[in-house]
Amino acid sequence: YNLGAMYVNGMGVGRNPKKAFACLEKAAEQGHMHACVDLSTMYLQGVGVGQSEAKYAEWLEKAAELGDLEAQYELGALYQNGECVEENPIKAVEWWGKAAEQGHAGSQYFLGMVHYHGQGSKKNKKLAVRFLRKAAAQNHEGAIDALEQITVDQGQCCLYPLLQRAVWNAEVGDGVAALRVVAGEAPNSGRAPVVADPDSLLNAESIGE
Repeated sequence: YNLGAMYVNGMGVGRNPKKAFACLEKAAEQGHMHACVDLSTMYLQGVGVGQSEAKYAEWLEKAAELGDLEAQYELGALYQNGECVEENPIKAVEWWGKAAEQGHAGSQYFLGMVHYHGQGSKKNKKLAVRFLRKAAAQNHEGAIDALEQITVDQGQCCLYPLLQRAVWNAEVGDGVAALRVVAGEAPNSGRAPVVADPDSLLNAESIGE
């Protein structure tokens, strides 16, 4: 694997995509997870080997089976959208689930969305909110947006997504926005009553299953 990586990057040896592919293929066939990832990328981009979406998906799935989080996430997206593989929302949920269990925020977000809308799984809004909260806790902007929209749809304004957004804004340098939320000047004026406890959103009967 290391020799293949050297040929890919031209470190200590001349850059040689074909030799890189040969080395990485040997490592991948022996179950090297990172080699499987690199091999899938080379097939996708046609570097050192002829481009093949089928081979890209094949090696990506092997990397996912070996536990690579990004591979599991990407594979879920492929199955959800029917790209390079036959569309299969159930498999998408399965792969996102594996990555989500290990804390992958993007997978948690997409799991939340598919459970909320009932795509590839039975509609379960309470479970959807749980996954979205996990992603939002990692400052996933899409999850924060989704949680805020869900609370608005339920006729509430939950402080959880607003405070999470404040943390995110502070981390990217928007301290003013963070202070506005903490000071109670969040952009929720005129909405329904604020719900400070995020668990109340999970337990609300209006959310249903």
